Amino acid sequence: QPLGVVGESGCAAGPHLHFGVQYLGRNTDPYGWCATTSDPWQQNPAGDPSTWLWADRPSPCAPPPPAAIVVDTDSPGFAKEGDGWQTVPVGYGGTALFAPSLRGTNALGPLDLRPLAAPAVAVWRPVLPKAGRYRVLAYVPYALSGLEDATQVRYRLRYQGGEAEIMVNIPLHANDWVDLGTYAFDPNESPLVSLSNLAEDGQRSVWADAIIWLPASS
Repeated sequence: QPLGVVGESGCAAGPHLHFGVQYLGRNTDPYGWCATTSDPWQQNPAGDPSTWLWADRPSPCAPPPPAAIVVDTDSPGFAKEGDGWQTVPVGYGGTALFAPSLRGTNALGPLDLRPLAAPAVAVWRPVLPKAGRYRVLAYVPYALSGLEDATQVRYRLRYQGGEAEIMVNIPLHANDWVDLGTYAFDPNESPLVSLSNLAEDGQRSVWADAIIWLPASS
């Protein structure tokens, strides 16, 4: 149950909308609480434990849904190549990778030189139990790298009989799952997801974290 109240408090310069969510009649944070510290809403007399309430995607704080195939950056199905990848102690499962971006070919004018450095590439290869349709979601960590996050990161998917490229604006999805679409996959056709640090401009963060394949209901 969403609640909206207009008020003026804190450092506000004028009336503004305070938006809140109630679950079972009590205030809650609909994104849940991922930190190891105490949940502030659970400590509030008017609040309730923070609870993930989004039905369209799994919680980043909870175990993966039943039957989900997870490939994280420490899984056997994950590989990385190229220079620039750095590990940070946050993200799904406790770690994530980032690399400073290189200018992608779309950002180069006709007189510009291409980067001499080899791109940093990450690849996720799932072990799917059977052929079928799977929904693919990529996790974007909320972390600081000292750089702005890239807004034109290209995820490439290999599915049964084809390939797809999905452009993702990373700052819009921090600490959440990005839906890369639902496709038919055949385990015999080497399904995978990959990305590189070739983005719209140089020196922006490109993140690599967990990717899950969720069996799609028929």
